[in-house]
Amino acid sequence: MEREAAKLSPKETKTKPEQTDRFPADKKYESIPQAPVFRPTVEQFKDPLAYINSIRLQAEKHGICKIIPPTPPTEWLAKTIEETITPEDFLFQTKRQNVRWLARRGVSDEFYCKLTEFLNKSEKELKAIPKILGKRVQPYFLYKAVTVAGGYNFVTAQDLWGEIASQLNLPPLPPVVEQLKSIYEDNLLDFENSPDKFIVPTRKAIVSNSKSGMRAVKAAGMGMQCVKAPTMNAIHVDSDGDTGNSSDTETDTDTDNEQQAMDQEEEEESFGFATGRIYSLASFKKQARRFKRDWFRAPDRTPYEPSIAQIETEYWNIVENRTEHCRVHYGSDLDVKSHGSGFHVDSSNPWNLNILPTLPKSLLRFLPEHVSGITIPMMYVGMLFSTFCWHVEDDYLFSINFLHTGAPKLWYGVSSYHCTQFEQAMKDALPDLFEVQPDLLHHLTTMLSPIELAEAGVPVVKSIQYPGEFMITFPQAYHGGFNTGFNVAEAVNFATPDWLPFGALVVRNYRLLKRTHIFSNIELIVNALQLERDPNSIKQLLDAFWEADKKKSPPEGKLSTWEFKHVFGISKAHYLMPSLVKFVMQSVIYQQSVVHAAQISSAV
Repeated sequence: MEREAAKLSPKETKTKPEQTDRFPADKKYESIPQAPVFRPTVEQFKDPLAYINSIRLQAEKHGICKIIPPTPPTEWLAKTIEETITPEDFLFQTKRQNVRWLARRGVSDEFYCKLTEFLNKSEKELKAIPKILGKRVQPYFLYKAVTVAGGYNFVTAQDLWGEIASQLNLPPLPPVVEQLKSIYEDNLLDFENSPDKFIVPTRKAIVSNSKSGMRAVKAAGMGMQCVKAPTMNAIHVDSDGDTGNSSDTETDTDTDNEQQAMDQEEEEESFGFATGRIYSLASFKKQARRFKRDWFRAPDRTPYEPSIAQIETEYWNIVENRTEHCRVHYGSDLDVKSHGSGFHVDSSNPWNLNILPTLPKSLLRFLPEHVSGITIPMMYVGMLFSTFCWHVEDDYLFSINFLHTGAPKLWYGVSSYHCTQFEQAMKDALPDLFEVQPDLLHHLTTMLSPIELAEAGVPVVKSIQYPGEFMITFPQAYHGGFNTGFNVAEAVNFATPDWLPFGALVVRNYRLLKRTHIFSNIELIVNALQLERDPNSIKQLLDAFWEADKKKSPPEGKLSTWEFKHVFGISKAHYLMPSLVKFVMQSVIYQQSVVHAAQISSAV
């Protein structure tokens, strides 16, 4: 229910309102242990990956950790983000997040339940749904787009698949259209034609002049998946001023019809996050600050800055009680190639996230090309309550996040040691969704309270990340959290040789989930075996190579092309040429001689 603004009598205005009473901090969240914090010396700070490796054994059992540089960013960066990015020119598209639906699904929940029943009854299962241009296709949104347009037959007859692609934020190119059509035919066409098909609810048009309603910012939605930065010529940028009467911020009460319409809209967007508005960094900052001010406003409208503990309690109240309308925007996954990085191009410091993934101790330097979000950083522009949901990194990689500026981020983490317990707790909470979509946790759309996880026996830690601090997530560690106000962060992946056992594990796990890999593990190993010169790294690469071979040994001890595909997770046909097998074996023999020579040298 919407909180109504307190009405103060003349006598009451003399008393300062107690915001701690209106927004109490629940002490149960204090029981969540803190993730470890590390403070490298100036000397240790010179080599990021060496330092991270030195703390790995202590930190990885918690899943996440925080690293505080020995000096302020102004001393180790060439220029700060304020000197690097022009706020008016940094344009990005947001995603909307309905915070109250993060732990529960609305219309999409019913869709997946019905789809599950249909699949069980017909003794079928979903076929693997590949990424298209690096983006995951959500069955619900694909089904909704096609059926609302008139159904498969009508869409095909009228050649509307390009429009369907556009609705899913994909380019209407022939290869994309064919992939979407194939996915629909393989997984959803029979469901659409069955008597048990799901009918997507239609939203009734509401005619009203009222601008009352939610405390949520209509214009401040959340999340986003933007590959290229928008341009001023191509799109209108939301840049309204900070006016108290703006329709973007609503603070009174809804009419019943408007309330129903908003509920319907929220439920239709509840699985995955809908595309939001396009902002400049300057206009988004203005909206985000207004939203936070209005959400935590005092009864007499005086400014109030809530504590992190109050924000944390309020966030989980919204998620778990689902009575507050709270829809926010999040500028997430902003490719620095098109948007720009918060690290200045002149910065040669190894902690610059544009440099770190390809440092000498990172295996990702052996990838044949850079990959957005893996070796190319992503920017994240947050506001109050905008959320990065529970997930593990693609291919179980390490990740590093730097908070450039703004309000703190609140992180939660679960170590890889306890990932099975975590997954079971999530499945117990959302059984129907996991039954039809077993890789749900890879879709970054679900939150579950750390208290609920702890009660289920899952060890959870938390950490508050302030500007100028780094957060590290370790391989196969689940993590999630939210922003406590406007902020700008940047993140990227990396992989030291210690990641290799997780690389082998992810191949097996992805096969069970029918997920595709971001890159080919075998190609990475082959390239590394050819180019790596560090004996310790070579030994770990050889161990990973032979361990994978041992687990799926073909007849007569020869690695067939089929084995390379299924042991190492190869996804591209040209990696399966017989010549590759010979090349790999030659590389292995060569690198074994390198290790042997190093051992002899050390012995002498």
